[in-house]
Parts: sequence; structure tokens; C-alpha cells
Amino acid sequence: NCSCRGKAMTGSRRDDLKAEYALLQNQYEAFDARALTIKSWATPLLAGGVGVGYKEDSIILILAAILAAFCLWVLEGIWKCFQYCYIDRITLIESWFEKENASDIPPFQIFAAWLASWYARYKYLPSIWQRMKAPFVYIPYAPIIFFGVVALMLQVSSSVYAGNHGKCTNPSGAAGPKCCPCPTS
Repeated sequence: NCSCRGKAMTGSRRDDLKAEYALLQNQYEAFDARALTIKSWATPLLAGGVGVGYKEDSIILILAAILAAFCLWVLEGIWKCFQYCYIDRITLIESWFEKENASDIPPFQIFAAWLASWYARYKYLPSIWQRMKAPFVYIPYAPIIFFGVVALMLQVSSSVYAGNHGKCTNPSGAAGPKCCPCPTS
């Protein structure tokens, strides 16, 4: 009689863990789907912001695009940490199924397992930075930031160059070399 109860419990546990595993796997994959959706919208908008900012000589627009790209990059790094918090529980359940009831694990412990994983290793800045360095996370944000910084430097250098070569005026308002530190021809 006792062994029948144990088997019924194991069968129920098997179904419960199977349901939990499916839920965890779906949640894990949903993070990637959301990240790809955000990237598909953000990439052309951010790149367009850098391009329009450069074309229109708008340092503010370029800086805004760089800041937005950086914020989205950090957000995706944090999201990857959120996603990876599910790995320990997924692995534990897979191990349970592989060894067929080798250990007695309680089902439906998603939040407890997620929280334990978060506090153990994913909430810290080095962990977030580790996720941010992965190519599937930093693309497209790091290249957009890079090209934004290049566009910003070109904007600044062209306005400094233009300001020192023929675009300044002397106190009387006439163009001339009096206010320009560089010799003019």
C-alpha cells in the first residue's frame, strides 16, 4: 500500500516537473524573442539617429542616439541575467528526468530557484558586464555607439576646423586673419 502511494507521488511529481520544465523553457526562449523584437525596432532608429544627427550637424541628436543605444545594451545585459537565472532550475529538472527520480526535488519552485540564482551570481555588475560582452548581446548596440562616437568626433573636429579657417571675423566684422590663430592665404 505504501509503495503504491510512493509511485503515485512519483508519477504526479513527474507530471508536475514536466509542466514546470515546459513553462521554464517557454519563458527562457521568450527572453530571446523579446530581445530580437527590440533590436529589430531599435537598430534602424538608432542608426538613423546617428546618421541624421551627422547630416544635420546635431551633436545633441548623435548624443541622444548613443545614450539610447547604451541604455538598451545595458538593459539587454540585465535581461540576459534574468534569463540565465532560469538555467539552474532547468538543469536540475533535466537531471532529474535523466536519472529517473534519482533525487527528490519539489516541483513548481520557479520563483524560489530564480531568486536564489539571482542573488547568488547574476545581480552583480561584473555578471551583467559579462553578459553585455557576448556578441549576441552587444550587436547592434556597440557598433552603433562606435559609429556615433566617430560621427561625434567628426562633427566636433569639423566645427573646430571651420571655426579656425576663414569663418572667423575681426572686430570690425570683416573676414580676416586677425582673430584666427592659423595663418590664412
